[in-house]
Amino acid sequence: MTAVFVVTIIGVTALMTLLLGVLTTELKRAVARKAAIQDAALDAIVSVDVTGRIIEYNPAAFALFGIPAEQAIGRDAIELLVPRLARERVRTELAEHAASPADGWRDRRVRYVLLRADGEEFPAEIAITRVLAHDETLFTGFVRDVSIEVNAEAERRHSREMLELQVFERTADLIQANEQVRQSLREKDVLLGEIHHRVKNNLQVISSLLHLQVERLPSAAARHALAESQSRIQSMALVHQLLYRSKDFSHIEFLDYLQTVVDSLLRSYQSEAINVAATVDGDRLQLDIDRAITCGLIVTELVTNALRHAFIDRTIGHLAITLSAPGGEVLLEVRDDGSGIPIEAVEGTATFGLQIARTLTQQLAGDIAIGLDNGTVIQIRFPRAMRAAA
Repeated sequence: MTAVFVVTIIGVTALMTLLLGVLTTELKRAVARKAAIQDAALDAIVSVDVTGRIIEYNPAAFALFGIPAEQAIGRDAIELLVPRLARERVRTELAEHAASPADGWRDRRVRYVLLRADGEEFPAEIAITRVLAHDETLFTGFVRDVSIEVNAEAERRHSREMLELQVFERTADLIQANEQVRQSLREKDVLLGEIHHRVKNNLQVISSLLHLQVERLPSAAARHALAESQSRIQSMALVHQLLYRSKDFSHIEFLDYLQTVVDSLLRSYQSEAINVAATVDGDRLQLDIDRAITCGLIVTELVTNALRHAFIDRTIGHLAITLSAPGGEVLLEVRDDGSGIPIEAVEGTATFGLQIARTLTQQLAGDIAIGLDNGTVIQIRFPRAMRAAA
């Protein structure tokens, strides 16, 4: 019985020795594998305990910091690897990590400015893991120098800021240039308005001088000729007056202009012996200054001609001036219910006033048609848009 017990004890001891040898071998292999992995890692690996004391330090850490492992292990990592001004903040954060409950811990990635052996500071990204080994809590940091990324980001930020500055400066220049253009346009508008005002005043002076001259002429024919010239001048002056009052110095509302011209002619030629009524109707068109003056002179000639010749031996009469825009044309019609124009005028042999009307119509690249229909009907057609010069 004793012999069997002794044999059993020997056998158990031998088995335990064998198992212990196997475990020792595996442990050595595991330690060797861990050391090989750490030695081969491209990132610096630094492990510290809860007090911040360095426990593990791989060759890549030596390459990164320039501090040999034998000088690093056992040292305070914060005092050794962190610049002085940042140590308190890093120590506080490490204490917070250590105080975190195990079940609430999450691996995290942080960025710190670290310190090399030669005193150079550099930006680093650290992936921190928390490991419980042999009832001891360790924090392992996988450290990578991110100077290139940080510098590239700083360069991108600088480029973006420079671009934003250039855009801001360019925008400011454009705003200033735009304001200068607006100021120039305002000054030109004021100048154009003053020019139209002065032209209108000068034409009014000429018209007044003609009026004084008319009163001193003994010849009725001469008085009529000067009165017609005065009406033409007033027609041109009216265009400049309307432009001076308008915000648009290049176009005028032509129907309103016609109404004013006709009213002025009626006041000039109306007499107690005859009462002529006139209506102005049609489409509201915008005409440029050159065509407005030319067309206004045509209306002045035709209305003056009708007032002087159409209602002889009549006590009442009627004029109708119509403006329309069929298609791409402008149609101006002057109609009276008078005695009718002589046949020679219809056939082309015209009075001086009709000759002027024909000439002005040609300047508009238009056509004039004269007919009879319970009085005289004169139609002027011309392109609505200006034709380009050949």
